[in-house]
Amino acid sequence: MAVYLIQSDLNERLQKAYICAGNLAYNTSKEYRYGIKCADKHLEDMFLLTVFIKILQCYIPITALTENDNLNCITEKQAIYLFEQISEICNMSFDTINTTY
Repeated sequence: MAVYLIQSDLNERLQKAYICAGNLAYNTSKEYRYGIKCADKHLEDMFLLTVFIKILQCYIPITALTENDNLNCITEKQAIYLFEQISEICNMSFDTINTTY
């Protein structure tokens, strides 16, 4: 039996991604403010993180109503892959799917 992302998983993971994006933007701006050459990697990470979050915001968790419909902009597999990429960029891990928050 497949384990699907549920709405609370999506909300929790997106919230962590928002926090990471904010921290990354703050640290990058602080480096610029103090004249430290910002690595291109920080800017690339901020761009990717923003794109990943924007894509994930349109994802609707699979339920009995959405399982066969074409309501989603991405598949469950793609959503999980994007969260894995966010995890790498932010150097953090997400809770397992269907965790009670």
